[in-house]
Amino acid sequence: MLEEIFGVKEDFGVGVQKQLDNFSKLRDKILASENGSVDEDKRELKKLALELASQSAELNTIVQLELRQLSKLTKEEISI
Repeated sequence: MLEEIFGVKEDFGVGVQKQLDNFSKLRDKILASENGSVDEDKRELKKLALELASQSAELNTIVQLELRQLSKLTKEEISI
């Protein structure tokens, strides 16, 4: 995710990287939804975002940027 968004090739630990991968998959699933019936995915995304954001300032920044972008694209407030 970091490389995709910021061009950063440095990775986090394996556990965090898995969480970031899951976060990206959920984000993509929400964006791909045509009917907007992804409430469960949004709840899961918010939960994961909270977990990630609480681990470091860097992860908090990444998560907040992603959520703001997702909110703009979906025209729906998605925040933690």
